[in-house]
Amino acid sequence: GDCRLEQFLFSLALEAGAPTEAMRVLKRFPHAFGADDAARLEQLGVSEATLAEHFLQLRLPPERVTVVSEEGGLREMEAALLGREAVAVDAEWRPRFRKADGASQPLAVLQLAVPDRVFLLDVAALARSCSAALDAALARVLGDPASVKLGYAVREDLRRVGRVCPRVRSVPRVVDLAQMWNALAAAPPPKGGLSGLCQRCLGKPLDKGMQMSDWERRPLTEAQVA
Repeated sequence: GDCRLEQFLFSLALEAGAPTEAMRVLKRFPHAFGADDAARLEQLGVSEATLAEHFLQLRLPPERVTVVSEEGGLREMEAALLGREAVAVDAEWRPRFRKADGASQPLAVLQLAVPDRVFLLDVAALARSCSAALDAALARVLGDPASVKLGYAVREDLRRVGRVCPRVRSVPRVVDLAQMWNALAAAPPPKGGLSGLCQRCLGKPLDKGMQMSDWERRPLTEAQVA
C-alpha cells in the first residue's frame, strides 16, 4: 500500500530533532519501514528498548496476559477475578474519524486486570459466539460487591459494556480515578488523561501509541496486547 504518510511523519519527527517520536511512528506502522530506518534510529541512540524506558511497563510475563475469545476463557476469568480487592477496567473501541462512522462505535475489547493477571476480552467475538455467557460472566465479575472497580473515566466504559451485556446495569463500588484526583487534589486532572496522571503520580507516562488503532481488526497486534 501507499506508505508515504507514515514515512513523512517519520522524517518530520527526525527533522524536528525528536527521534523518540520517530521510533513511535516506526513501531506503530512497521509495514511502512525497513531495516535502514531502524538503523538510522540506532545511530541516534534510539531503539525499542530505549523507547520503552520512557514509559511505565507491564511487569507481567506473557502467560499472565490472556486474550479471551471463547466461553472457556470466560470461566477462567471469573475464577481469577471474583473476590479480588480491586479490578481495573478499561474498554477500547475503534476510533471515530468521520461523522459517517456514527456517534458511538461498538465496544471491541474490554480489559479486566488485577496485579497478577490481565484478561483482554474480544467482545465482538464473544458476543457472536456466546453472548449469554459473556453477559452472565461480566454481570458476576463487575457486579461483585467484594471488589472495587477502578478506571479512568470508567463510567463511559461501563456504559458501553451495558450496551452489549444488558445484565450489567448497576455496577457497585466504582472508583473513577479522574474524579478521585479532582476530590483529593482540588484541581483538574493533568493533561493527557490516565497517561498524564501516571506521569504526575508515578514519574512516567503510559505509552498510548495504540489508543487510536483499529481495535476491531483481528488478530490484535502484539503492541495492542502489550
